[in-house]
Amino acid sequence: MKTMRWAACTLLLIFFYATAVAYQGPGGEVMFRPPPVDEGAADRAREAAIRRRQAAIADQAELALKNGNAALERFRGQQGMGGSDSARQEALGEAETSYQRAAKLRPRDWRPFSGLGDVYYWQSRYDDSETAFNRAIALRPNDTNLKKYLARTYNAQYGKIPESATAERRRKRDHEIRLLEQILLIDPSVKEEDTYFDLWESYASLKEYDKAVSTLKRLIAVLPPSDRGGKARQYSFMANVYEDAGRFQEAVDAFKQAIRFQPDDGDHYMSMGRAYVGAKRYSEAIAAFEEAKKHNLTSRALPDLRIGETYLEAKDYTKAIGPLQSAARLEPNNWEPLASMGLAYYEQKQYQQSIDALQQSVARSSTIPGTHYYLGLNYVALGNKAQAMQEYEQLKTMKSDFAEKSVTEIN
Repeated sequence: MKTMRWAACTLLLIFFYATAVAYQGPGGEVMFRPPPVDEGAADRAREAAIRRRQAAIADQAELALKNGNAALERFRGQQGMGGSDSARQEALGEAETSYQRAAKLRPRDWRPFSGLGDVYYWQSRYDDSETAFNRAIALRPNDTNLKKYLARTYNAQYGKIPESATAERRRKRDHEIRLLEQILLIDPSVKEEDTYFDLWESYASLKEYDKAVSTLKRLIAVLPPSDRGGKARQYSFMANVYEDAGRFQEAVDAFKQAIRFQPDDGDHYMSMGRAYVGAKRYSEAIAAFEEAKKHNLTSRALPDLRIGETYLEAKDYTKAIGPLQSAARLEPNNWEPLASMGLAYYEQKQYQQSIDALQQSVARSSTIPGTHYYLGLNYVALGNKAQAMQEYEQLKTMKSDFAEKSVTEIN
C-alpha cells in the first residue's frame, strides 16, 4: 500500500516538473512555476456552444422559411391553373404553419412576417395581414415591396368596409396613400409607374382631384422622352380626372395633349368629344367624333353612335336618326344604336317607328331597362294599355327603378 502511494506521488512530481516552467530564484536556486491556467477556456467553450445552437436555430428557421415559400408558390400555381379551393386552402395552411415557425425561431427576420402577410391577404384575413406586414416593415423600413403589399392590404380593407362607414374607409385609404407616397419618396423613377397609378386612383376615389392630377404630372415628368405612348396615356387619365371633377375645359386641354403625343389614336378624339358633350359644346363634340373616324379606333361604329347621341342630347332629334342608322349598319348586333334611334323617333312622336327600333334593340339585349320603359311609353301613347302593362311587368321582374315611373305613365 505504501509502495502504491509512493508511486503515485512520484508520478505527480514528474508531471509537475514536466509541465512547470523552471526559473532561477533570488539565491540562484532552481525554482519551478506551476503551469499557467487557461482561464478563458470555459468562456470560449460556452461561446462555441452558443454559436452552434444559433447556427442550428438559423438552419431550422431557413428550412421553415423554405417550406413556407414552397407552399405559397404551390398556392399561386393552383390559383393560376384553377386548382380546387380545398387544395389552395391546404397550401395556404401549410405556408402559414411554416412561416409561423420561422418567425418564432427568428423574430428579428422580416421574411417570415412578409410571408405571413401574403398568406393572410389571400385568406382575406386583412387585419392579420396588416399586422404581419407592419412587423416586416418595422424590421426592414425602406423595402418598397413590403410597402406595396401593405398598401394592397389597405386597399382590400377599404373595399370591404361598408360605404356608410365613411370615417373608417377614409382612414384605410389615407394609410394606403401614405405608403404609396413613401414608396415614391424612396424611388420616384419610372420603375414605380404602377405605384403612381395606384396613388392617383386613390386620390381620385377621395375626390381629391388636384392631388390626382399632380401625381400624374409627376409621372409624366419622369417618363423618358421616347415614351410618347406613355405620356399620351397619362394625359388621357388626367383628362378623365378632370371630367369626374366636372372641369370639362381642363379635360379637353388634357385630351389635346394626349393627341399631341399620339395623333393617330382615334380613341383620344372620341374621349375629347365626350368632354365637349359634358361642357355642352355640341358642335365641337361632333367635330371631334368626325375626326375620330379618320384614325385608328377600337370600334368603327362608335363615332356615329356618339354623334347620334350628341344630337339627342342637343334635342336635334331629326339629325340624330342618320348617324344612328349608320352605326346600326356597321354593328348590326349592337343594341345601343337601335335603342337611341327608338328614343329619337319617340321624341318626334313617330311611335310605331320607335317601337320597331326598340323591339330590335330588345332582340339583341333584353336586359336593358330603358328600352322596356320607352316601349311602354310608346304603347301608352298609342292607347295600347295591355302591351304597356307587359313592359311594366318586365321592369318589375328586373327590379328596375323604371317600373314605378312606368306604372305612373300607364295610369
